[in-house]
Amino acid sequence: MKIDCIVLAAGKGSRFGAQKMLATLPNGQAVLTQTLERIGVGFRNVIVVIRDEHALRALVDEAGHTAIVNPTPDWGLASSLVRGLEACKDADAVVIALGDMPFIDAGTVAQLRAAFAGRETIVMPTFKGRRGHPVLFGRSHFAALRLLRGDQGARSVIDANANRVIEVPVADAGVFADVDQPGDLLEK
Repeated sequence: MKIDCIVLAAGKGSRFGAQKMLATLPNGQAVLTQTLERIGVGFRNVIVVIRDEHALRALVDEAGHTAIVNPTPDWGLASSLVRGLEACKDADAVVIALGDMPFIDAGTVAQLRAAFAGRETIVMPTFKGRRGHPVLFGRSHFAALRLLRGDQGARSVIDANANRVIEVPVADAGVFADVDQPGDLLEK
């Protein structure tokens, strides 16, 4: 199976007050660097969708992944997701991850890939019964994902295909922990 990973990292970070992907975590790593180290392992391709920003491109290049610039990041999260999908044309599935979630355990992503049961499935982690990120989408959902607009994420695709969702219980509170404000830089 050809499974790619799309990391969405083109947001403005307006609630954070600065470029949060470059913010430094207590261990000295940038948010995006740690996210890529934890989730970007074991994929055929890791596509990181960014704003046209040299510092972000340098982080992605250093991690050995592919940076794609979203020319319209202000159109919302969906525009980045669509740009990422364009780079995964022949993939059987994609894991869609958020660049501002640096606390996800690497094992969580491996569990999602292991649970993948075919192109019609959607696989998502749960922690204490609550769904989190990242989410794996089989190829049959790519067309619906390409139709998303604005800041809407893929929840509508997940809800419309509830009978195809595989929930994977994980021991990882990182599936909820994103960085929106400077106080979020500490792992919970």
